[in-house]
Amino acid sequence: MVTSPTLIAHWLVVFWPRVSRKTWRHYLFARGRFKHVLLYGIEKRFGVVLGVDHHMLRTSYHCLLPVEVAQELTKFQRAGAVLVLYEAEEAAAAPFPHFNCCSLATHTLGLDSWRCFTPDRLFAEMRRLGGQLICRVGLNDNRLLLVTEDA
Repeated sequence: MVTSPTLIAHWLVVFWPRVSRKTWRHYLFARGRFKHVLLYGIEKRFGVVLGVDHHMLRTSYHCLLPVEVAQELTKFQRAGAVLVLYEAEEAAAAPFPHFNCCSLATHTLGLDSWRCFTPDRLFAEMRRLGGQLICRVGLNDNRLLLVTEDA
């Protein structure tokens, strides 16, 4: 796989426990605790956050301010989502066709994609590789403040 250094310092991965409408893909690929995965990349220099979401055959990218992200993540946590902070030294640079939200996440984070084909397996693999659970989200001087389980 071709890799390149990235401007994203940390990736915040949101694991959704339920979805509003189940399709055949949810029954086939998301039978466990989690049903969907979202990515938020915290950019190093400018302090903006890149939101990445993959649904069926489309991927959407959003550039967000820390205030907007803090509001979204707090809302997600209240709805039962689990947040994991992950440091990726290198990101995949080559384009890759994504079959589901997990293949997008594993490719973006540079993980072994054959192990992480479902959201539950991706969660287990990220925890094994040192991903930290986020307990609380806030703002400090217009920067995103993430309180981990270990702190």
